[in-house]
Amino acid sequence: MKLSFSIVLQKAERQNRNSLMQKAFLANRIAKTVKGYSRKNSYTVKAKALNAIIEKFPNEVEIRQDAALPEMVVVSVIQTRFGLHAPRIALEAYC
Repeated sequence: MKLSFSIVLQKAERQNRNSLMQKAFLANRIAKTVKGYSRKNSYTVKAKALNAIIEKFPNEVEIRQDAALPEMVVVSVIQTRFGLHAPRIALEAYC
């Protein structure tokens, strides 16, 4: 079966979205284990990955307010229902 360009493109988009979410997840885990400058850098990587997901896949992302922490939002990919917290200020362009 020959794959059409649109099918290949959809597959690549899904892989890119999942890769960005994995990058954000790993940066978050690293940030929780280190301190100081490394922690700040890890959270910056996480915020950049989440911003990229929101920018490139706006129809597949849900951003919702965290009821317990008003300064935080939860960014989740709708299909996976997996989400990560991020400071509202780090995602200011989208909130």
